Amino acid sequence: MKKIIVLLALSACVAQARVIDLTPGGYNPDGPLPPAFYQLIRQTFFDDAAHGWFDTPEGRQYINGWVSLYGTLNGGTYFFTNIFSLPGNTPSALIWWDFTGEPDGYYLTGILVEGFQADGQTPWANIYAVQGMERMQSLGEHLITLNGMASISDISFYGRNR
Repeated sequence: MKKIIVLLALSACVAQARVIDLTPGGYNPDGPLPPAFYQLIRQTFFDDAAHGWFDTPEGRQYINGWVSLYGTLNGGTYFFTNIFSLPGNTPSALIWWDFTGEPDGYYLTGILVEGFQADGQTPWANIYAVQGMERMQSLGEHLITLNGMASISDISFYGRNR
């Protein structure tokens, strides 16, 4: 009887999808890129939540919002983050999503988190995957981070459609 209860509990854990860290501890995007990066960029780019100083064609600018220039979907409509209300040097943020009303059948599959180490010069990145039933709607807020010390400058959302 105990074995059945343990198996049922384990099955429930496996059936409940969550955000999975594909690059634990992160990686330096100036070095060799992990296989997860190449898998991610084959998906559809939705939008980017920018939070910090960026070099743009117009010069150096502080951006604290959705970029919404090159993506398929606009952030803040089907996917969200609290990064815009956090201090400038934050190592973590919350994300959540709800694609249940998206007319083209898009769903979330991956998140790219980028920023800089404490020296402000060394870039750092981390990739998360969304699997299973949670691809359409998150079961709550999910904490994302680079390595617990690096500051997040942007969070990019990726996905697919039917």
